[in-house]
Amino acid sequence: MPGTRISLQTDWDMSVSTTAKLDSTWELSFVSQKADNKNHQLVFNLSDTTVVIDNVLIGEVWLAAGESNMEIPMEGWGSDTIAGAKELINTSEDDLLRYFNVERRIRFSEEGDVRGRWVSANKMTTPTMSALAYMYARQLRDSLNIPVGIVLSACSGTPIEAWMSSKTLKDDPDFDSKINNFDAISK
Repeated sequence: MPGTRISLQTDWDMSVSTTAKLDSTWELSFVSQKADNKNHQLVFNLSDTTVVIDNVLIGEVWLAAGESNMEIPMEGWGSDTIAGAKELINTSEDDLLRYFNVERRIRFSEEGDVRGRWVSANKMTTPTMSALAYMYARQLRDSLNIPVGIVLSACSGTPIEAWMSSKTLKDDPDFDSKINNFDAISK
């Protein structure tokens, strides 16, 4: 609700607050502590509501985006397999390597949020993780020894226009026909 006061308290003794804008959105900026391989807690207070988020890690977060070469999972696609995947999956148990798969939603305009959930790497979750993203995250975990999160936003067979903002497309006359098609479909 516009004007709502939102405060954040962390378990590393840092607190910040803000006020919701007219469109009810809000944003908080703060300095996190150094990565420490521990689970943390964030407590948000909004008027008469308290929201507690447990099991928060501090470390590296990387975006893995694209189409089929980024989307292919560790378990492969049918006869399209990943070399050494079986052993990698069986040794993937790591609560400090986490993965967020952005749910696919076709939209013709920018969105303010995404849907998905964070999962830790293990024998049950790793087979469906992006092979490229997982291998990158695993290498980072091994070399940096800090938590690593991968956010995957991938969709096979998508054209480059699907990954560009409408403003970028509208600024380039080469994309006029694409914009007209998008406008027609979205009405």
